[in-house]
Amino acid sequence: MDSHSVVSRENLDAIAEFTASGGLFTVASGRSPRAIEIYPELVRQINAPAITSNGGILWDFGTERCKMKRTLPDGLTPVLTSLLARFPELGLAAYAGVDGFFQFRSNDEIEDLIRRERRPAQATFPQMMPHELSKFLIAGRHNVLLEAETFLKPLLNGRADTVFSEDIFLEIMPKGVSKGAALCVLMEQLSLTPGQVVALGDGMNDLELLRTAGTGVAVANAVPTLRAAADAVVGSNDEHAAAQCIRKFCL
Repeated sequence: MDSHSVVSRENLDAIAEFTASGGLFTVASGRSPRAIEIYPELVRQINAPAITSNGGILWDFGTERCKMKRTLPDGLTPVLTSLLARFPELGLAAYAGVDGFFQFRSNDEIEDLIRRERRPAQATFPQMMPHELSKFLIAGRHNVLLEAETFLKPLLNGRADTVFSEDIFLEIMPKGVSKGAALCVLMEQLSLTPGQVVALGDGMNDLELLRTAGTGVAVANAVPTLRAAADAVVGSNDEHAAAQCIRKFCL
């Protein structure tokens, strides 16, 4: 998507050309399956299970079936309660399954997230959190989130991992879950080798994805750590980076 959260016609046309030639295309997103479906022109091009919820769910849009699911452990309520008390300026949301979207505390960043998702978040409290959550999303200024990550690590005590999906979003994920780990499962399901996979990303939650793929590609405006880890760099997300990547490495 570009900076206006639009998938460009150039990107869509390149994807269509690739799939028409026999290629497998999918997305690897922090979004839940239902939040990806707000882009129907893109979903129609997906012909392999999608990596969603930052690797917590493999979802087949064609059959509407879950191909793999990982969830957070129970017993994290005290951790979230302590976090909200320690950092009153931070917002907190959570995701569950295919379409569960919950809001524990709002702020400007959470309201922006809701606008991006184009659907309401159900208001609730940590003490009433549903079971089988895919992830928590903590939202706020980056410097505060860095403090929050340091605060969380001893409280999580190895039961879950943290990752930045954007500078303003810190996510709590099931232990060992990442886009890269999900790609390993997907490659096994599709009988693919890393050398047959090209991955494109922009954020720190794409790092394991790019490392797992045979060819890892970063957009020009990706975070510096990701650019340094990539095998190649294409244009920015406002320069039809997906089309550039497909035409350079896949056609």
